[in-house]
Amino acid sequence: MNKFLILIPFLLSACNAETMKFVRTMEEQQALGYKWKQIPCRQVTPGVPAITMDTNDRKIVCNLLVKE
Repeated sequence: MNKFLILIPFLLSACNAETMKFVRTMEEQQALGYKWKQIPCRQVTPGVPAITMDTNDRKIVCNLLVKE
């Protein structure tokens, strides 16, 4: 049980690192004039930071930052 309690902070920090990468990218792009746009839901592009929706068989995105 003690080992499990030690493992929890590492798991949380890994999740937080991905979220922070997404937030940093989003803020940088918004500062450059990008706006959120709803798109037809599609499969996630590997290597591109995204907040995904998980379906039974894949991860999808339905919103995208685009430069207008």
